[in-house]
Amino acid sequence: MFFLLINSGICAQTPTIDSLKHQITLTINDSIKSHLYERLGYEYLYFKPDSALLYIDRAITIAELAKNKSASAAGYNRKGTYYVLQSKYPEAIVEFQKALPFFKKTKDSVGLAESYCNLGALDFYLRDYDSSLANFQEASNYIDSLKQVNLY
Repeated sequence: MFFLLINSGICAQTPTIDSLKHQITLTINDSIKSHLYERLGYEYLYFKPDSALLYIDRAITIAELAKNKSASAAGYNRKGTYYVLQSKYPEAIVEFQKALPFFKKTKDSVGLAESYCNLGALDFYLRDYDSSLANFQEASNYIDSLKQVNLY
């Protein structure tokens, strides 16, 4: 029974992973390729983290070569998430901080809010409460800058 549970979790991931790998072979656009590698890294995060890191690093390299600021930000954000899952909080902080200038250059308020929230949570885990509060306030500022969406 245990084997079936583990096996079903891995098999559930395979179609998405296979599809992403296939799309990468067909893609010549570096920005799209970077996005696909970043997404592939996400798919591997929870069951093959070493593979996830390889794909994330490849996404970052391609994004930087293509000078795609949005893709670079997404890659660094994903790498920060990888380090959080590995309980390497100082490394995660560095990666989230690397994403910030790219989000600022692209004026991506959602990305900025997400990164500042991540930094706030990590600072809280590391008991740097003043920095945590400052990061959460910064995230709140970016969230407040977004237009209100009518959900009704």
